[in-house]
Amino acid sequence: MTEAMIGPNQGAPSSQHQVFTLGARKKSWRMIECSIPHRPCSNGVCMDGVTYYAAKTGTERSLMRFDLRSENFHLITGVPSEIALTEGPYNYVMILNYQGKVAIPNKTSSYAFDVWVMDQNAEERKWLKQLTFSVEPWKSLFNYPFIHIKGITQTTGEFILAPYVYTSYDVYVVLYNHYTDNFRKFKVQGNAKYDFIKRNHGTGIFISDYIESVRFL
Repeated sequence: MTEAMIGPNQGAPSSQHQVFTLGARKKSWRMIECSIPHRPCSNGVCMDGVTYYAAKTGTERSLMRFDLRSENFHLITGVPSEIALTEGPYNYVMILNYQGKVAIPNKTSSYAFDVWVMDQNAEERKWLKQLTFSVEPWKSLFNYPFIHIKGITQTTGEFILAPYVYTSYDVYVVLYNHYTDNFRKFKVQGNAKYDFIKRNHGTGIFISDYIESVRFL
């Protein structure tokens, strides 16, 4: 999308959106039509050729979809006030693929979460609270006071838990299986030449179910 970085329209919804087609002979960004002014405020989850993401539409926040085949935008439904979009700074929210459905994790305390799932079969596209869990009894695993859901693994259905900001050189990620109430903790291995943490804090981008594919573009 094209947005104003400075001035009175900074952060305002935009009608100018662009796409880049991987593998195309002519490698360039191109403008596409969008009749719904909006500003994305989440990651995107792709399911069956459609990308879902949360966006700011005027003063409201809504769930958007972008069809990769037709390259059309659609506003699916609003996000109710029960789902507080405060996952990280600037009201950035995490969108999940939870058992093939669009879901939003809602942080209710430092170590407790609700997971809301959109009922795609309902005419009004209702949001249902699918899951509630707390990891406070195991907070010593995290070494950080504020934990967030960073994603979910599609193979095992484990929630990826990590702090938004790291304040030490030891970077850990915890996988939580709510079916068995078990954890797996991993230390992120880095390059000694390039530290993860600079100036006593740092952030991380987590990508689950990544499969490496070498392709010439």
